[in-house]
Amino acid sequence: MVSELKVYKDTFANWDTIIFAIVYHDMIYDTLKSNNEERSAEIASTRLKKISFPEKETNFCRQLILATKKHE
Repeated sequence: MVSELKVYKDTFANWDTIIFAIVYHDMIYDTLKSNNEERSAEIASTRLKKISFPEKETNFCRQLILATKKHE
């Protein structure tokens, strides 16, 4: 995913957030569960807070991960 998006890197104001969302979007992947995205988003939020990533960007990362649930 990153290599596909890299050609558009300069069009993103928040490239780091995009990368974090890509990395974390399937952190939890259990085919028997329906809350994978929520759990992945929670892990991302927790870890991003630990590194003092900006709250606004952490929330956006969370939104991006949750959007993958319905492929939005």
